[in-house]
Amino acid sequence: MIPIHRNRTNCLQRLWILLCCAFAVLGISDDTNKPVPAKAGKVLQLGKLLRDAVARNPGLKAARLEWSAALARIPQVKAWPDPVIQYAYFQENVETRVGPQEHKIGVMQSFPFPGTLTAAGKQALERARIAQVRHEKILRDLVVAVKLSYYELVYLQEGLELLGRQQQLLQHALKLAETLYTRQEATLQDVLRARSEAAQLDYDRMLLTELQEVERAHLAALVNRPVVEIQGGFSLPRLRMADYDYHRLEQLAMERREELRIARLTVRATEYGEALAGYANLPKFTLGATRILTGEAANPAMADSGKDPVIFSLGMTLPWNWERNSARRREAEALHQAARLKVEDLENSTRAAVRRLYFQLVNARRLVILYEKTLLPQAAQAMEVAQQWQTDRTRNFSGFLETQSVWLNFQMARLRAATDYLKAQAMLEQITGGTLSEALLPSAKQSHSEGGEK
Repeated sequence: MIPIHRNRTNCLQRLWILLCCAFAVLGISDDTNKPVPAKAGKVLQLGKLLRDAVARNPGLKAARLEWSAALARIPQVKAWPDPVIQYAYFQENVETRVGPQEHKIGVMQSFPFPGTLTAAGKQALERARIAQVRHEKILRDLVVAVKLSYYELVYLQEGLELLGRQQQLLQHALKLAETLYTRQEATLQDVLRARSEAAQLDYDRMLLTELQEVERAHLAALVNRPVVEIQGGFSLPRLRMADYDYHRLEQLAMERREELRIARLTVRATEYGEALAGYANLPKFTLGATRILTGEAANPAMADSGKDPVIFSLGMTLPWNWERNSARRREAEALHQAARLKVEDLENSTRAAVRRLYFQLVNARRLVILYEKTLLPQAAQAMEVAQQWQTDRTRNFSGFLETQSVWLNFQMARLRAATDYLKAQAMLEQITGGTLSEALLPSAKQSHSEGGEK
């Protein structure tokens, strides 16, 4: 007859061996240069989704049309007003020496004060440039939004896989704990703890599944496709962690950020708006020419009988309403000053945003290295140590549950840090208006180029 203590010890040892093997299978590679393996079935590639978003997104199409509309506005504001043709019929002819006046035909052309149309054309050109940069901004925001959504879906996908394998592992442990409890070889606390861990994993899996569906709907909206077409696996891009020059990142953001470019163009547009306000307070002119059609005189011998007189006219407006004129100037000056202050405000917020995103990038990089080099190896060592613990069932089983929870948290945290690093890179590209290769430190540039050659 085998003693109960020895049977219990053998069961627990087999459990530890099984769990250690499962942990080894579940482990994620520490090599950050390897992409996450694609899942079986259809894999949605980031490049394909980006091309679909650029080609199909209605917001981007609308911005492109607004840009075209702004360009079409330029020749309109530079053109003179249409001339006016007048015709008049004399119901009762006016008798004159040379004959009765029967009809009157005239043409009139009004034009603003010289320089007004030039200023209006320059302002419209700046508005068109603003529309162009706004289109570039929407394109940039769309690309970054697709990247952020894709990276989040990768995280949720990998997290669900980790939770699924952990659930299978914990179910085996729960069954063993219940079996040992029925034989009075485990405590009720062991069973309750295992059930609590299993319930928590069920909740986490349900939460990540629902978040995945929400993120799929968001990605489908970005690429303007039905949600049913955003089904399949996701492949995490190559994670290349490099050192960036913060001051160069700030410089690039101050030079190329689309919001700043729009604000600076708005300042120039409001300068022309001030000029237009000044021209609006000046008189406008009207030139006209009128011909009066005259019939034959009653006396055919009359000199110049039936001669048509021609009248030339010149008119001008009188901008006498000084209160209105002054208000117009104050409005233009206020808009110009507000535009300048917006540039200053955006410059300050841009510096703060670069600092915040740079911290997020560096911190995510530190976390990835911390988990890969220190915490995950320590979690693996903890599993090895657990096999050497005393055979007291309460202590061993509680230690297993704690080790499992810590290991899973470390794996999820490492995956979150890697995702946050990619997101921070994308958002830095968003605020700097381009790729980050120009901000690499000299040593990072060399390693980056070597990595690209490989």
